[in-house]
Amino acid sequence: MALEIREIPLGAHMTKWHFQQPGIPAMHEMRAPDLGDPHDHPFGMHSFVLFGGYREEIFRPDGTSFFVDHHKGESFWIPAKRVHRIVELFEGVCWTITLPGEFVQEWGSWQFREDGAYRRTFPHDEWVKQDQPDIHVPSAPESHMTGWQPIETAPKDGRHVILYCDYYGIGRCAWESWRGVWRSDDPNHGIGFPQPTHWMPLPDYPAGTVRAENARRAAIAATTEGQNNG
Repeated sequence: MALEIREIPLGAHMTKWHFQQPGIPAMHEMRAPDLGDPHDHPFGMHSFVLFGGYREEIFRPDGTSFFVDHHKGESFWIPAKRVHRIVELFEGVCWTITLPGEFVQEWGSWQFREDGAYRRTFPHDEWVKQDQPDIHVPSAPESHMTGWQPIETAPKDGRHVILYCDYYGIGRCAWESWRGVWRSDDPNHGIGFPQPTHWMPLPDYPAGTVRAENARRAAIAATTEGQNNG
């Protein structure tokens, strides 16, 4: 049986390929950041970064946001009601595949204005004010959190954090929901990081470095774009 593939151009920044058979992932080629209105999705999805990496901006119901980095080899769950956008590509291009879950809602884009949050569903043009924005925000996103925290409070949304366990000591890890384990970036740690007891957020990039400057520019660009779209 031939595999039916549908190519979907999404402007200059991205192309998607949908494989029309059930249960087969979609492939994405990201060629540039998407600094337009943030968006949600019709369904949650498992995402796998095949090449490159990207910085994701995740929005809270009040319009404030924070950043999470994803790198080659990572896999993580993106909830349908997460409102986000891609603000930086680390290698100039990024390839991912996604495996969708159950349908949850119509695809929508968001604006955060002075009088509140607005959402519109594709392809409609009418913005509807959301008195109680139904937005998924990952647990414990505050970048200012410092010091070791109990492992029970660690975020399981795919972002990298620092973990401690008695066997390996300290490792840079991310939760893999499809395996149900903490995966370390260190290949010497094997598939899982066993029985961690504490975690802490990754520190910010050192001041004056390339990554720190890229993050600063992305934040300024995102703020400017949001004001222009408002």
